[in-house]
Amino acid sequence: MDSFFEENLDVLQNLEFGTIQRHPPALRLGDRARRVFTWVQSLCEARLGRPLPSGETLPLTAVPVSTLVRCLREIQKSIARWSRQGGRRGYLDFVSRYLPH
Repeated sequence: MDSFFEENLDVLQNLEFGTIQRHPPALRLGDRARRVFTWVQSLCEARLGRPLPSGETLPLTAVPVSTLVRCLREIQKSIARWSRQGGRRGYLDFVSRYLPH
């Protein structure tokens, strides 16, 4: 990490937190996309150590927001890569090889 960023990380974080103090725009998602979004959002909350909408908590180790964001970005890149190679189902076909059926 650049020394400027290391020395000013607290200032940068304060400014970044200030920029996210807004409500996200309403999403216009189809039914399937909304279900995926809701599921991923719940899992993200759980991985941050927060309770699920039902109030229960999952036995998962909490991770920092920065780690979660980096993981989401990696998945986003993977989706783009595998969709280019395999079309609309490229990523789904790729990832299904590693998940139990």
